[in-house]
Amino acid sequence: MTWEEKFEGSMTAHLDDVPFNLHALNRDTAFMVEWTGGDIFGEHVNYTEVKKIGPEGVKTLQVPPHEKYGVPGFMPWGPLDVHPLDESDIWMCGVDRDYSGGDPESVVGLFYRSGDGGATWELNGIPGTCLLSVCPVDDDTAWVAGFRRQSSPTVRYTGVILKTVDGGHTWEVQKEVEGLAFVDVCAVDGEVAWAAGVLSKDILFDPYLAEERGGIFKTTNGGETWEEQIALEGGYIADVCAVDTACAWAVGKGTSGSPLVLRTEDGGDPRPDLLSLDPGAAPVGHVLTLRGKDFGDQKGTSRVMFGSVQAEECLSWTGEEIRVRVPQDMEGMVKVTVETPAGTSNPLSFRCMGEFRVDSVSPTRALQHTVALSLELEGNGFLPGCWVRLERGGRVIEAFSCTVESETKVGAALTLFGAEPGAYDVVVVNPGGQEARLPSAFTVEAVCGNGSATALLMLGLAMGLIAVSSPRLRAGRKRGNAV
Repeated sequence: MTWEEKFEGSMTAHLDDVPFNLHALNRDTAFMVEWTGGDIFGEHVNYTEVKKIGPEGVKTLQVPPHEKYGVPGFMPWGPLDVHPLDESDIWMCGVDRDYSGGDPESVVGLFYRSGDGGATWELNGIPGTCLLSVCPVDDDTAWVAGFRRQSSPTVRYTGVILKTVDGGHTWEVQKEVEGLAFVDVCAVDGEVAWAAGVLSKDILFDPYLAEERGGIFKTTNGGETWEEQIALEGGYIADVCAVDTACAWAVGKGTSGSPLVLRTEDGGDPRPDLLSLDPGAAPVGHVLTLRGKDFGDQKGTSRVMFGSVQAEECLSWTGEEIRVRVPQDMEGMVKVTVETPAGTSNPLSFRCMGEFRVDSVSPTRALQHTVALSLELEGNGFLPGCWVRLERGGRVIEAFSCTVESETKVGAALTLFGAEPGAYDVVVVNPGGQEARLPSAFTVEAVCGNGSATALLMLGLAMGLIAVSSPRLRAGRKRGNAV
């Protein structure tokens, strides 16, 4: 196990340059924030730069200065955190100046976003708030964490978490905590996020702070509520990193003064944690599998909710997996949650396709002994992997291939050799065994007056077709020839 030095010789331009924040996009590319220094208007000041590290080397991004400072590329402080969604879509946050001196109430929190890899930027300001951490989860949704600082009559911090759902054009305050500064936020998706709060002169670079405290906060409902999971007196939480809705890591300083590393695998509290839905879209009546943590070993009074509709049929329930049928009278996007005596899980989005049904088949009839027949079925709720068959009493004609073109259309190929004449039900079977049936929708017509010779000819053609179309038979024939 080794660590490889990347571009060390070309990384910095000044002896006082200090890289301090990094976000890796993939194995080849990362973005970092670096403290540096320079002369502005004859005065030496500290400021930050943002750099992209990639296969081509190290590139300094041209970040727009705050409007108070008219020197391109130079400004006191600036971006403090960078988080790219991809190489083009880069999100950053920071502050326009040192907040610990002068007039801390007049600082401006800075939010930056570039859609072209850093060539141009959109810059917005949030007055009176220092922004230390940003975490986007998609093109529209992101959180930022920071604080407001008051210096009179005494130094006082208020931690602030804000969220945007319009790509950063507007921000809404979601959580404020007196006596802490939020220094990090890490989101799993648009519903679940953790935040780290701290009050420490070591982390905030504020010599006026004498006490230390910290906490971990979590939301599972998009930020409508935040719950404090850990509260530390005499220690702090400096950083938090979420793996999924149940697992997260945090680091800081313990109450004994020693380094503190924490991890949770149950979401940090007794509430259920919903990790996945399989499938993510299905028709009414289909079996949906929910996987996660802390569901409880038995169902008891617990339940699965599709929005405001309860799943009435539960097939199995364990601490980490639940199987229920999609309830009736639903269609469209809903939020699925698990409710237990310990609380309600985070929601996951599910799309109900509505009723599973077969509406039509084309053609509607074919001659007995037809060697290769192609059917086109229309309806609703067809899932990948579904299968088609014809049924007449106890007689079943299975398709030898099916192609799902969409959730409303499926194609099937079958042979009618030896099929009994008459009306057949058209049946589609989704993975898991759910069936949709169109009764007596297809007719096999009798072949009259052709005798046994025609039947034998049809048999030979059918066997040849199946041998050609079946990979198993072709493989078997090749193995036989090899012997």
